[in-house]
Amino acid sequence: MSERAKEAIRFAYAEDEPSAELVQWCESRGIDPDEYRWMTIQALQTAAKDRRARGLLLEALESPDKHVVLAAMLGTLGHRDDSFLPKIEKAMERFPEEAAQMASWLVAFRSDAADQIAMKFLSEEGRDEYREQQRIMDCETMGLCDP
Repeated sequence: MSERAKEAIRFAYAEDEPSAELVQWCESRGIDPDEYRWMTIQALQTAAKDRRARGLLLEALESPDKHVVLAAMLGTLGHRDDSFLPKIEKAMERFPEEAAQMASWLVAFRSDAADQIAMKFLSEEGRDEYREQQRIMDCETMGLCDP
């Protein structure tokens, strides 16, 4: 699984276009580049659940392929490891059209550092929704309020 996940990074699309390397690699094997891309991204999503995938996720967060970055970011959520946050923030800066969505996911980190980054990328309405998600998560874990 990790080898296929690494190929999501190796064969990253740039501006939604496959690299010449990927096209050639797929042609030599009779594989559709788009189908292979999505298979490798799914492999990345699966591999990301394993704590040993930390290095893979850090590398994927630097990808020029926004779908690889989104998959990597989703993978970091289960780890709740603040050491991912600097690379996540840089990815959000590189993909401003995805930044608000990515910022909303940071609530899963349940950390002040993640919250501070999220607030930089959210609209006022997005901040209100983020705070509501925080409240709901607190209710679920502490059972002190009605969600």
